[in-house]
Amino acid sequence: SAGYFGRVAALIKRNVVFDPTSVPGNPEVIVKIETSPDGTIVGTPRIVKSSGNPAWDDAAIRAIQRTEIMPRDTDGRVPSPFPEISLRPKS
Repeated sequence: SAGYFGRVAALIKRNVVFDPTSVPGNPEVIVKIETSPDGTIVGTPRIVKSSGNPAWDDAAIRAIQRTEIMPRDTDGRVPSPFPEISLRPKS
């Protein structure tokens, strides 16, 4: 659904441990995750495109790992394969 990825981003952001004022600008990291049919994150998320800031990249990976399970969409399913996720520290 249209709001699904906004819900996913909000869920992950609640698990971010990072001071956004510690980095200039608003760097974007793009991460690929694998999920099981119930949304459980399988394996370690993989950086597709680094933000250029290793501390932010690591914080984003840890936040995804803390999330553990991606929510189901309005149709009751988790997208498979799960699309890449874009995360920024200040948005």
